[in-house]
Amino acid sequence: MDDQAMAMLETILATISGLGGASLGAASTLLVQRAKRRDDAAAATLATDRAAEAAREAAELEAARIFANQEREAAQSREAAKAAESELTLEILATARVAARAWLITLERAIVDLQHGRAAGPAAYDHELQTELKEFTSALYRLAGRRLPYRGRGDETEPLHGASPFVEQLSEISQRLREVLHTSPESRPPQNELDDIRRSAGHTFYTVNNFLIRNTAVLTGQPFPDVARVVPAPREH
Repeated sequence: MDDQAMAMLETILATISGLGGASLGAASTLLVQRAKRRDDAAAATLATDRAAEAAREAAELEAARIFANQEREAAQSREAAKAAESELTLEILATARVAARAWLITLERAIVDLQHGRAAGPAAYDHELQTELKEFTSALYRLAGRRLPYRGRGDETEPLHGASPFVEQLSEISQRLREVLHTSPESRPPQNELDDIRRSAGHTFYTVNNFLIRNTAVLTGQPFPDVARVVPAPREH
């Protein structure tokens, strides 16, 4: 092969080599671009997933915060309502105690006056006894259906039982005294009858007073002093 033919062959081989290298370079570039697009898509998907997860966690935290606030406000409302209910019940219990004590003092004053022959007109005693009995009765009826904390069971409550017989007992004793007051001095019962009325009144008051004190102590959580349980002695004039 002469020199000219050799040169041509080399030129052809170089051209072929150049074309092959270019093809390989183009293919490599295309593969790199495709890999980069896949990586970009994967990164974008991961970023989207992370953003969605963060948004979901933020929403859950916000919902939990709102729920906690609502629970706290509801608990505060329940506590406020319970405190108001307790205050009202304490007020009713105190009203009943005062009325019962006033009833007993009036009744004993009337008996002492009768025993000493200086009883005022029966209408005056009638009015006082009926006024105090009415106030006591009203307070006890307001207690009916109310509830007290059930000791040892958290927020549980129990009905306030045991008040209903007291109205009947005080009314019966009042009626016995009224009958004596409306009887002429010559026909009035003997001394022991008046003593029996006074003993019945004192015993009933003591039972009523202890009932009211016991329930007051349950509400306040504080025991009453013993002096509050003492039955007042009849006053001499």
